[in-house]
Amino acid sequence: MLTTTVRDYQLMDGRDKWMCTLSSDGVFHVDALRFQIDCSNIPSMETHLRWIHEIPLKVTCFIWRANLDRIPTACALLKRGIQLESPLCTYCGNEEEDASHVILRCPRDV
Repeated sequence: MLTTTVRDYQLMDGRDKWMCTLSSDGVFHVDALRFQIDCSNIPSMETHLRWIHEIPLKVTCFIWRANLDRIPTACALLKRGIQLESPLCTYCGNEEEDASHVILRCPRDV
């Protein structure tokens, strides 16, 4: 597998050097990278979390962390090996405490 990957490369005599393939002179240029980014198919913003500056930063960060499933809920802590008495929600005790439950389904106002 490795042989197949490297067989098309030619080794040159002399010292190794860095070369940028985005520009014809082999030197990195920001405008060449910007052009490459503009011409590429980057996913639309619908799949990304938009930062809204009117919302306080701590709220935006919380939403961002919730989107990445990085809120320290009981389920998340158990997955990381932290021992807890119970995975149930500490507020209502009705179901396991995960980000979705805390934000959307918990009957108690947090």
